[in-house]
Amino acid sequence: MNREQAREKARALVAQMTVEEAAAQLRYDAPAIDRLGVPAYN
Repeated sequence: MNREQAREKARALVAQMTVEEAAAQLRYDAPAIDRLGVPAYN
């Protein structure tokens, strides 16, 4: 996967998140988003 493909994949994933989910991903201890397959961080 090249850089542009990764950016597009990230854009598509964030577009599916609710505002609350996206905001929670900015935290150091971001929770998982099971419905999108995003694992918890730290």
